Amino acid sequence: MVPSSTTFRPVRHTATVVGLSIVSLLAEVASEIQDELNITSRQLATNQKQKSAQTKIRQLEKKLKEGKDRQANVLQWINEIFER
Repeated sequence: MVPSSTTFRPVRHTATVVGLSIVSLLAEVASEIQDELNITSRQLATNQKQKSAQTKIRQLEKKLKEGKDRQANVLQWINEIFER
């Protein structure tokens, strides 16, 4: 039984509240990840100009890739919630 198809109103209400809470928290997480990605991108751009910081550049590139992967996961979770 899908909560949105039930005729029992309190179940539909509770399912809506829970879904909204989950999506709100995921949106906050996505925002925090985006902030981290912005900072890391600026750091990477600065270090790429220096050319002497190759180790730091590799670390920042790895951090940027991991952040993008986490962001993709969170957005996928949000989309899955809306599709159901």
